[in-house]
Amino acid sequence: MHGFGYQDAIIVNGREFRIHTGSDTDRQNAICEVFEDGRFVLSYSSSYKLRYNGPNPIDEEYVKAATFDLHQKMMDEIEVLFIVKKKLEKISDPQPHYRLGKLFLNRQFFPEAIDCFKNALERDPNLIRAQKRLAVALLQSKKYEEAQKICNLALEQHPDFPDLYDLLGILYSHSGNYEKAKNAFQTAIHIKPEYLESNFNLGVVLFLSTLQDDDDNIVIPVRIMRTLNQIKEQKFYQEEVWQIRFKELENVLARGVKNEVFDILLQLQVYFATKEDSIGATMDFFLLKFMYGGRELKQDEMEFYEQRISEEAVKHKGYADYWNELGVVHLIQCRDYFLKALNEFDEAVGINPNYKDAKQNLELLKNNKTGFLILLRAILR
Repeated sequence: MHGFGYQDAIIVNGREFRIHTGSDTDRQNAICEVFEDGRFVLSYSSSYKLRYNGPNPIDEEYVKAATFDLHQKMMDEIEVLFIVKKKLEKISDPQPHYRLGKLFLNRQFFPEAIDCFKNALERDPNLIRAQKRLAVALLQSKKYEEAQKICNLALEQHPDFPDLYDLLGILYSHSGNYEKAKNAFQTAIHIKPEYLESNFNLGVVLFLSTLQDDDDNIVIPVRIMRTLNQIKEQKFYQEEVWQIRFKELENVLARGVKNEVFDILLQLQVYFATKEDSIGATMDFFLLKFMYGGRELKQDEMEFYEQRISEEAVKHKGYADYWNELGVVHLIQCRDYFLKALNEFDEAVGINPNYKDAKQNLELLKNNKTGFLILLRAILR
């Protein structure tokens, strides 16, 4: 099919972003790139399955629709993220700052992610999840010493938290301090013996510490491959994004070129440190957009999020968080129907002031409106 693409510019809070989106039908991917002041910010891709239209090799309209969908989604996300960031400046609750930081981190807006996590920690210095994510954002920004300080400070408060030792080991790995990295990974494994990712990371750092400058072509130790295979079997890593990463890793390891192997092993450490299921990001974006996005969500938007989270809840029946998030979505939908019902009973009374049932229903809803909204806000915190 002939090449095509979409280009747009959006201005949010005085900042201009240019979004370029195209499609690679060979890889069945729509690819979106974002630039600010000519500086590359991030690249994001979304897979699709090619459809065939009779004798034609490819359904071009479907490919264009899939590509345009990613383009619009990215524009919407960037606009919402920066609108929400501005609105959160006066919000004292640390949770929305933390959620927004996760989204910025996921979209590789590292300075904004760091800012959000610091805002969350100003409001709750003991929020361990924000401490860890802040260290990860600093790692992604190659600010290793600052990230190590954050990890060590968090460990003073939470000395039995294996993820922090694992992250500290990754930081030492990336700064070339393999001995300290080894000690950190061993501590994480001592606390949590079944910690596969930390076992993998320990194998990586032991391997990297033995490489010589004249090692051009290298062979990966059995320990690393055995642990990697165990990780790949875990349910969490069956998602497509992980399968793509593992395939890329296999190709690089098969070539055995030292610099490529070195880079991809360290990058995989970062992927493990930042892992998050896609539904978590979806829910974060949905809640922030609902509460601070500057407008009411349309019915089709609500239905999209409900369907997306419902599908994931069914696929992950043993995961409590999915069902909890689905309950929150349904409660938000109840809020919309509650307010609609209030307006409709009011309309009925306006038409017929003597309509007893409508007056009674209207009074009941008015009396309980404040309590319902307080309940909803408490659950959304």
